[in-house]
Amino acid sequence: MAAQARTLGAGDLSVRLPLPPAQDEVSSLAGSLNQMLGRLQGAFARLETEEARTRTFVADASHELRTPLAAMQGSLEILERVALDESDKARETRARLLDNLRRETRRAARLVGDLLLLSKLDAGEPLRREVTDLGELLRAEVARSADLAPQVNFEVQAPPALSAWADRTRVAGALHNLLGNAAAYSPPGAVVRAELRREEGRAVLSVRNPASLPPEFLPRLFDRFARGPQTRQGDGGSGLGLSIVQATARAHGGDTFAAQEGNELRVGFTLPLGDPGETRP
Repeated sequence: MAAQARTLGAGDLSVRLPLPPAQDEVSSLAGSLNQMLGRLQGAFARLETEEARTRTFVADASHELRTPLAAMQGSLEILERVALDESDKARETRARLLDNLRRETRRAARLVGDLLLLSKLDAGEPLRREVTDLGELLRAEVARSADLAPQVNFEVQAPPALSAWADRTRVAGALHNLLGNAAAYSPPGAVVRAELRREEGRAVLSVRNPASLPPEFLPRLFDRFARGPQTRQGDGGSGLGLSIVQATARAHGGDTFAAQEGNELRVGFTLPLGDPGETRP
């Protein structure tokens, strides 16, 4: 046992202490230490996985930010060269470059804002919960999305009264991301259907749109910066919208789901339904 303990001191947590045949205090101590080593090994494995995930996230975020920043730098360099030229061609160039700068600045700002929101959710920032009428909230977000994406038709189905103890702003943001994502990847004239229903003590909010994804991609749909086969280059999105949906749902004690149902893709999240009248911390 002493020799094995020295091996542990060298950092090998896979080693276990031998259990003496006699059922005495030494055997009991060895068993307790082996259980502790098992827990430590699992904790270190989770830590390594989280560190690898963080490194990947930082690398992906840096890559995504590099694109708009490079575009802004290029536009500024050209703008500097034509700044004093008053020809018609130079004025057209300046107008085009300024438009590019505005677009790329908005793109970078969206990405930074989404990164900050994800970091707050990951850090467990307290939610500002209140009794929230989910049907009313869903209908309001559908109306907003209809104004922003007039090329598709929105339908909504929700019960007259279904409330949850939730952060209204965070849930609204998650719905906005779901609806916007569905509208962006639907052909003009398509129908995007939003639905709210009660299911086994949970509220289920989902959005359907005509789309098809490979079965192997569905489990990765909510991964950060995951890009599906229909993603268009330079679509202006941050690549974090569905990740924010998942982080929001899990912060509330729910989760996300995605399913291919014939020619439609159904994506959504769940929220637990507690008694709105019970005492809240």
